[in-house]
Amino acid sequence: MTAAQVRTALTSTAIDIEAAGVDRDAGAGIVMALEATQSLSTTPAANFDTRTVTVTETSGNANGIIEPGETASLIVQLTNSGVSGATAINATLSTVTPSVNILSGTSAYPDLGIAANGTNTTPFTFSLNSSAPCDLRIDFTLIITYSGGESPKRATFSFQLGSLDR
Repeated sequence: MTAAQVRTALTSTAIDIEAAGVDRDAGAGIVMALEATQSLSTTPAANFDTRTVTVTETSGNANGIIEPGETASLIVQLTNSGVSGATAINATLSTVTPSVNILSGTSAYPDLGIAANGTNTTPFTFSLNSSAPCDLRIDFTLIITYSGGESPKRATFSFQLGSLDR
């Protein structure tokens, strides 16, 4: 939406509480958010936020810390913070962080109603090159496709290596 479209939606649906039209004290009136949104003829959609991200060492020295040369799995919890449910959810994991290789980057999610949480049905996996720095911050992106609204969606999250605190 453009700024002009949003302004028109807000002012044209406001309740005029003083003299007719825009005035100094009340402007266009009381903003009616629901009516303004409905006037835009937008389609209700799901929206995904990452919540709990669990990273587990799957090959390495078994000390619980992901280090250079090791492989890890990711369980990523999504929350549907949108105004519509989502079905047939699939996500693809990627990163542009150097020294990180995505090994298994696609997974399905259960159907998520409004405000529902769910985790990937198959863990994502990644490995670190042996030359990766020990204190590397990995920035991940999930591209999420689903049925029931505007798709795809993007969710991002980060993981800091070199610490038992996750």
